[in-house]
Amino acid sequence: MGLILIVMIGYFVFKYFEDNTGKLKMSGKNNAALDILSERYAKGEIDIEEYRYKKELLNQ
Repeated sequence: MGLILIVMIGYFVFKYFEDNTGKLKMSGKNNAALDILSERYAKGEIDIEEYRYKKELLNQ
């Protein structure tokens, strides 16, 4: 009985941290980097090509 409960809890924890693509979500670190990148693009510090390139690197 206890083993089944542990497996079920583990499954739900895994699903909670999984995104739509099936990859595990990074903690706030990846999101913070993407936010900074978006801010730099919005301010005009980087162009669209550099933004897309760096965004793709962060999403790997």
